[in-house]
Amino acid sequence: MISSRPSHPGRKTTHIVNRCGDAIAAATGVHFLAEDFERRAGFQRSVELARKYGLYRQDYCGCLFSRR
Repeated sequence: MISSRPSHPGRKTTHIVNRCGDAIAAATGVHFLAEDFERRAGFQRSVELARKYGLYRQDYCGCLFSRR
């Protein structure tokens, strides 16, 4: 399962991220969870669940600039 959270809502719209996730899921057979983790304290809940289940959480957006 894969999921994503737009880190800069003004620059990444949810529908575009979800469309990309759906395309990757269709191509790879991996389930994509299209969820808005910003609503109803969802981000904090996602952190708690990741800890509980030992899931990997990337602490940067993935671009080279953010790794500096």
